[in-house]
This record gives sequence, C-alpha cells and structure tokens, in this order.
Amino acid sequence: MFTWILRGCALILIPTLLFAGWDGFAENRAFAARGRRVLVDPIEAYTARKTTTAKMGVVVNEQTSNSAELFFHIDDGRRVRVNRVVPDDVLARLMTGADVYMEYLPDAPESARFEGEARAAFAPAAAGLLVAAATIVFWRKM
Repeated sequence: MFTWILRGCALILIPTLLFAGWDGFAENRAFAARGRRVLVDPIEAYTARKTTTAKMGVVVNEQTSNSAELFFHIDDGRRVRVNRVVPDDVLARLMTGADVYMEYLPDAPESARFEGEARAAFAPAAAGLLVAAATIVFWRKM
C-alpha cells in the first residue's frame, strides 16, 4: 500500500511542478513582450512584519518582511492599487524618494511586479524532471 502512495504522490507532483515551470516561463515571456513600465507613486506608510522562530526558548531565526500599498497610474489614466511585499533595497529607495518602477500587463494591471523581478521558472521545471527521472528509475523499488 505504501508503494502506491509513493507512486501516486510522484505522479501528482510531476505534472504540478512541470506546469509551475511552464507557467513561470509564460508569465516572464508575457512581461517581456507586452509589459509596460510605470513609475510608482511615493508611499505614505509600510508594514513591517517580524517572524521569530525559537527552539527550546532560544531564538534561532528572525525574518522581517515589509509590505506596502503601492499606487501607480496606467496608460488610460486609472490609478491602480496593489499590495506587495517590498524588498529592502526597493523600500530604501521608496523612503528616500528615489524613482521606483513597476511593470504590469495592460490587460491585468494588478499583476504588477517590481521592475527586474522575474517569476521562478527553471527551478520548478527542473524539480519536476528530477522527480520524473527518480520515479522512472525507482518505480519497481517503491
């Protein structure tokens, strides 16, 4: 029974990872072909969320993530609002008043991402191929 559970998980995981990789490639290709560059309006405030991990009372990890409501104007004059996690370097530029650009797809302005960001595409596809190869090699041993 355990063998079939492993096989079933592999057969579900393989197409999921391959689709995630394909979808990432498609999104990056769409931004490269049709993406529009736009200047982000200055922010008024941001939220810093600190996550602390402790084991047996000892802090082993602390992470801080910053998020903000960002506004920008698209080509047709509409003002679009998106809530995004803001990397530290981008937040520093926003706080000093430096120009920060986002890119968006004209048919879905809420899909905006910071200029230069790309969706992970290679890692999920490679993981899917690796799981597929391992499943083929170890099918009888599972």
